[in-house]
Amino acid sequence: MSWRTLSSFRASVPAKRLLDVDLWTLIVPLLLPRTPRRFRHQGRKPLDKRVALTGILFVLKSGIPWEMQPAELGCCGLTCCRRLCDWRQAGVWEQLNATVLYEPRRREQLDLSRAVVDSSSALAILGRGAGPNPTDRRNAGSKHHVITDAQGVPMASIVTGASTTDVTHLLPLVDVVPAIGSELGAPRGRPQRAQSDRAYGPQAHRQAFAKRGLKSGRTR
Repeated sequence: MSWRTLSSFRASVPAKRLLDVDLWTLIVPLLLPRTPRRFRHQGRKPLDKRVALTGILFVLKSGIPWEMQPAELGCCGLTCCRRLCDWRQAGVWEQLNATVLYEPRRREQLDLSRAVVDSSSALAILGRGAGPNPTDRRNAGSKHHVITDAQGVPMASIVTGASTTDVTHLLPLVDVVPAIGSELGAPRGRPQRAQSDRAYGPQAHRQAFAKRGLKSGRTR
């Protein structure tokens, strides 16, 4: 994308909230508290958490570079990038994932009788841990491994280099599914059965699945 195209795209983006009130109410308790400001030489006021999260979501959803984030959003893209890294190191996203999954399970809308595992590759020229993509002329890319419930609701994901073999990440993906709380009983995270395509080699993991109380299967 040329500089002129990016500039016109930036100018045309409306400054609007990407977070509704209900979702923000769930997220705000998980975010890191602000560092107390010094009495003297206070410097700049810290960026509002909701504005920072809105900027993060906008960049991740649109795919534009951080430095090209529209000024209408009220924050600097590089500041949002640093905030994203801080929250990742603090485990905010893992806590958020478990919190968001709580509501559909409470409403009995989360089907844990079966889980489906699959992956997709994406271009990631400057991404950390990116590897040569064997399906894209060995261009640098990443691979997203995702596990969902029986209805396709995402429960956990792992990002690796594009050259990573799927079979090595089936068990780690199952293990990172959070324990989802519910008013109906004890927290539960693992489904009764996990299904994947041949690339993940579910049959080879039968013994490990049995230790976890799971059954394995193949989707195609």
